[in-house]
Amino acid sequence: MKAAIARRKRENEILKLEIEERLEIVDRLAIVRMHGLGMRSNGYAVTAYAGDACDACLITHGDLGVSFGEEDGYPVSASFYTNSFLHKDGGIFNLTTLATRFDPDGGGHKDACGCRIKPLEGSSVVDRDVTEEDVESNIEKWVGLWSKRM
Repeated sequence: MKAAIARRKRENEILKLEIEERLEIVDRLAIVRMHGLGMRSNGYAVTAYAGDACDACLITHGDLGVSFGEEDGYPVSASFYTNSFLHKDGGIFNLTTLATRFDPDGGGHKDACGCRIKPLEGSSVVDRDVTEEDVESNIEKWVGLWSKRM
């Protein structure tokens, strides 16, 4: 039991360092690009670290070139979470607006949701593998939608 607790503490320290290194805050949206790392985070870890500087967060995770059902990975995806430390009664923006913008299967609820990152040409989804440029394009478009929240 002690070994498992010690391992979990080490993993949490590594996660905290990755969040710290990768955190970018744009217009009160905390963005953490974790795809390709083989690890995931939840919104509590990111919003706790960002604190009062963010109203919500966007976390990428998974791997480029991977599809659902493959044993060694998870498709590159994004998760969106309200900063529930700051907004205890719900967020200031329905985050499913972001999760369903390009992925019709995206969703969840307004304060916690997710979607697959899609290959884009302009603002249109196309049929090809997702690239790193697509990750950045999806994020750019989501930030644009987020900026219209008021």
